[in-house]
Amino acid sequence: MIHMPVNFKKPRILIVDDDTTIRNLLKMFYACYDFELFEAANGQQAIAMATTCKPDLILLDIQMPECNGYTTVAILRNDAATKNVPILLITGQAFEEVKAKASGMYDEYLSKPFRKDDVIKATLRYLPEAVKRPKDAKKEKVYSDSHN
Repeated sequence: MIHMPVNFKKPRILIVDDDTTIRNLLKMFYACYDFELFEAANGQQAIAMATTCKPDLILLDIQMPECNGYTTVAILRNDAATKNVPILLITGQAFEEVKAKASGMYDEYLSKPFRKDDVIKATLRYLPEAVKRPKDAKKEKVYSDSHN
């Protein structure tokens, strides 16, 4: 008899970046894993989506219109529903600048341009239960709150 896990849930990742190309690239990086992917084009969308989709990990850009990454991470850290969700900052800003402005509010920093291996390794540090898909698996539907 095969026993299925009692609480099997695909890990959820919220990708937040105003650049559609970056969001699409990150989605391609995750294509071989069984993640449920969500995306937002700015901090306001990210905050709204984080409370509804309940991500297990958030990849967050810093330089975005409407609500930048610093404001977004501060709001997420002050919300009981999202305060413990790991946040990976992905930005072109210098590490020292990010550290000075967001110290203690994020879990990891990845510099743009980034490599697929670095993104996957960082992701798997926070989602070690991630499952690779069989080669013939269909692509995951990506939920989006953006109109890009």
